[in-house]
Amino acid sequence: MELTEIFMKLVGNNLIELTSLVFSVLALIISSGIAIKGWWRHRNIYKVELHEIITNIAIGIPTDPMFQAREINEKLSSGNYTIMHTEKNSSGYQILLGKIKK
Repeated sequence: MELTEIFMKLVGNNLIELTSLVFSVLALIISSGIAIKGWWRHRNIYKVELHEIITNIAIGIPTDPMFQAREINEKLSSGNYTIMHTEKNSSGYQILLGKIKK
């Protein structure tokens, strides 16, 4: 028997199963490609900046909390920044801002 005869005999008996396998593998490849493309595009879209608003004057750092708040407010008003995390500590607030990379 020739190789083509063996192949045709194998494919002829299992044509539906072979077609199903080909479409399953093709669907897996396409969905994996879409997932990887989406992850690659959105993997690192923020440039992170840490801002600290000092409200406790007793620690001896001469800062103006209103100036710091205005600076953060200006960044948020620009539309390029978003608040990623806030935390209150003993000396004031820590605000983690993320700038959207273009």
